[in-house]
Formats: sequence, C-alpha cells, structure tokens
Amino acid sequence: MLTIDRAASAPVTPDARSTTMRRLTLAVILSSAVGTSLPYSTLQPILPMVAARFGGGADGERLAQFAVTAPAVGMLIGGLIAGWVLAAVGMRRLILFAILAQGVLGVAGGFLDNPWAFLASRLAVGTAAVLFGTACVTLLAELYEGDARAKAVGVLQGMAPFTAIPCIIAAGLLAERFGWRAPFSFFVIFALPVFLVALFAIPPSTVAAPEAAQSTQRGGGLWRLWPYFLLVFGFSQLSTMGIAQFPFLLKEDGVAGSGPQSLIIAGSSLTMGLGALLSGPLQARIGERRTLLSGVIVAGVGILIAGLSHEAAIGAAGGILSYAGCGLLLTLNFTLVLNRAAAEVRGMAVGFILVAIFVSQFLNPLLIAPLRTAIGLHGAYVVVGLLAIAGPVLAMGVQGYRRRLITAPPAAGRLRI
Repeated sequence: MLTIDRAASAPVTPDARSTTMRRLTLAVILSSAVGTSLPYSTLQPILPMVAARFGGGADGERLAQFAVTAPAVGMLIGGLIAGWVLAAVGMRRLILFAILAQGVLGVAGGFLDNPWAFLASRLAVGTAAVLFGTACVTLLAELYEGDARAKAVGVLQGMAPFTAIPCIIAAGLLAERFGWRAPFSFFVIFALPVFLVALFAIPPSTVAAPEAAQSTQRGGGLWRLWPYFLLVFGFSQLSTMGIAQFPFLLKEDGVAGSGPQSLIIAGSSLTMGLGALLSGPLQARIGERRTLLSGVIVAGVGILIAGLSHEAAIGAAGGILSYAGCGLLLTLNFTLVLNRAAAEVRGMAVGFILVAIFVSQFLNPLLIAPLRTAIGLHGAYVVVGLLAIAGPVLAMGVQGYRRRLITAPPAAGRLRI
C-alpha cells in the first residue's frame, strides 16, 4: 500500500577516518550532482544549434530532443545493472571507473558528425553518469536516515542546478563564439580533478558478502516499492517539460538566441536548486505528503502559465515557477524510496529511482508529440499543467471526503458498528 508520511531521523554508519579524508569523500559524493546533470546542462542551451547542424526542420529538432534525452536510455541500462555492479566490484572501483568513462565518452560527442554515432555517445555517457551517481547516493544513504537523510539528499540534489548554472551559461556563450562542439570539453574539465580526488579519498572496498549479494539478486523488498517508482516517473514528466520542451517554447515566444535562452534556463535551474534545498526541511516540518502536494501544484501552475502565455517574459516566468515545484519533487524522488528500502537492496533501489526518472525523460518527446501535433506546444503545456493540478486537487478532495465519513455522526435510525 502506498503510504506517504514522515520518517524518524538518526545518523548511522560513522566514518572513523580523518576529517580531511571525510571532507574529500563528501566532495566526491557531491560532485555526482554535477556528473548527473552534465549531459543535459552542456547541451540544453544549444539545442537549436544542434538541430540546425543535423539537418534543421522537424527532423533536426527531433534529433536534438533525443540527443538531450538519449542519456536517459543509458541511464536506464546503468540503473538496471547498478545494484549488481556495486555489489560485485565495490564502491571504490565503480566510482573510479565511472568517472573516467564519463569524461572520455562525454568529450567524444563533440567530435562525431554521424547522427547515430552522436546519439550512441550520448547514450553511453548516460550509463557512466548513472553508475557514478548510484554509487554516491548509496553511500550517502548509508550515513543518514529519515529527516536527516532528506536534508542531505536535498543538498546533493540542490547542488545540481546551482552547479549547472555556470555550465549552462558558459555552454551557450561558448557555442555562440566557437561553435556547438565547444561545450563538450566540460566533460574532461569535470572528470580529471574528480578522479584524482576520488583516487585518494574513496577507501578501498571489498566485494559484498555472499548473503548480501544473494539478497540483492533476489530483489528483497524492492518490488513492493513500485508505487513510489511510479510517482517518480510522473514527477519526472513535469521536470522534463523544462529539459526537453522549454527551449522550443521560448523560441516560439521570440527568444531564439542560445545566449538569452541560456540565461533564462539558468534562472530556472536556480529556482529548482532552491526547491530541492528547501524540500528536506519542508518534509521535516510538514511531512512528505504535504510537500509532495505542494510541489506538484506549484509545478503544474507554472507549466499552465507558460502554456497560456505567448509573451516571452510571462512564459519564462511560468517556466521558472514550474522549476521551483520540480525542485521540491526532485528530493522526494529519492527520499520516498530510500526511507522505505531495506539496506540490502538500497543500491538497487537507487538504480531503479534513476531508471524511473530517465525512462520518463526519454519518453517525454514521444508522449508530447501527439499533443504538439494536434494543438501545438503551448496547448501541450496547458494540458500537462491542468493534469498536474488536477491530481493533488483530487487527492485532497478524496482525503477530505474520507475524513468527513469518519467523523460524521451515524444516520438516524441506523446502528453504527
């Protein structure tokens, strides 16, 4: 049964190493936020340029959209195998390998002119990013529980938009000056220093104990968490409206240059980071359920405003508001599952969270395409916004009705049992 309420908090698994080594380990963990967002932040502000480079028109736009969401396919693969890989090779080996692979595969995208090879490189870099992210989130989840975990995950998830802001701005400006290939150099700039720090900071790890590995292979209590993975999928549809569709909505509203678009997207990312940072304290104060409802309503209202307006300023404001709501949901994506997953399947649970997120991102262009063809991109935004608002309103209405049934006096002439 799906239950959403507040869990208790308590620190676990102390780290007995020196303060310097603990801080370096934390730095590597937090850097995974950059690694996970890098496949998107480097490409998002140059989508129109990529579309033009690969033929332009509807076909070019479609390829550009798949290029920014293709890492989701790789992340799907990585998420499915991450739990087993983590149990088999250990935390240290997985982190080091994934960092190196992301750097090499990421920069390769800037040298490929064949569209299929380009999309393949995007897929592969997604796999490396999710393996790195899964290992780091699993390590963080072992250190905290409950409200403390929600706050720690909020910091990790909130960092991604904040660190993405300079990357998004730089990608747009560099692309205008040096061409669309320039932003791919960011992958090497990220991977090299993180690898060197991880080489010294991440302690040697051993292969998981046989009984733990067997429990992981059986899935343990993983499958009872499917309603929460379904919620994660739905939340990610809202956030992907900003990742894959927002640049083209801005273009329809008259914001065509990659430079101005990058500034608007950067502002949106800032509000998402703030939402993610506030989500943990908000969950501790009002509970998971109310935080969830608040996030979905704010995101839905923002998407609706962006869809109804054809003015650049109002549309941008609606998009930015939707990012704030998606930030609240970003932290909930992880805490809803991690607070309920058994320790022996936690690594696999993190992988499945990312699977739900990135399957949702990959399917978004396919799900929105019929709406976009029938009623245009603005109309599609209106439909998605209304659906997002309707869900929490219906949930609150059903809860209120059930509460009235419980508290209402028995009808006259009837025996209440």
